[in-house]
Amino acid sequence: MFRSILTIITLASMAIATRQPGVCYEDNCYRAVQRKWQGMDVYTQHLRDCTANLACASTPAAFVATVTEVVTTGTSTVTLVKATNAPSPVEAVLTCGTNVPDYVTQQCENQFTSYSSACSCASITASTAVAATPTITATVTNTVPASIVYV
Repeated sequence: MFRSILTIITLASMAIATRQPGVCYEDNCYRAVQRKWQGMDVYTQHLRDCTANLACASTPAAFVATVTEVVTTGTSTVTLVKATNAPSPVEAVLTCGTNVPDYVTQQCENQFTSYSSACSCASITASTAVAATPTITATVTNTVPASIVYV
C-alpha cells in the first residue's frame, strides 16, 4: 500500500517536472487560474494577470554615435586631435515575467511552467514587446582661439 502511494507521488512529481511551457495541462493550477465560479470579474482579472506575467520586454543594444564639433574664433581654423572617452555601450536586455501570483502559488506548486500552462489554456501565451533602439551620443567640442601660434 505504502509503495503504491509512493509510486503515485513520484509519477506525479515527474509529470510536473517534465511539463513544456505553453502547453495546456488541465490540472489544479488550471482550475485555480480559470475559476469562473467566482464570477467574470475574478476570471477577467486572472487572465489580465496571465497576460502581464507572460510578457517579455526587449531593449536592443544601444547605437553609439560620436559627434565632433570644431568651433572657430577669429580667422584661423584648427582641428585638434583630442583623446576622448567613448561612452560605454549598453547591452541588449530581455526581461520576462516569472511571477506566479500569490492566489495560485499552492495550486501551481510555485512552478512558472505550471502557471504558464494554465494561462495557455485560455489562449494566452508569452509575448515580447521590443523597444526602440536607444542612441548614445557623445559630443566633443573644441574651441580654437584666434591667437594660436603655428609652429
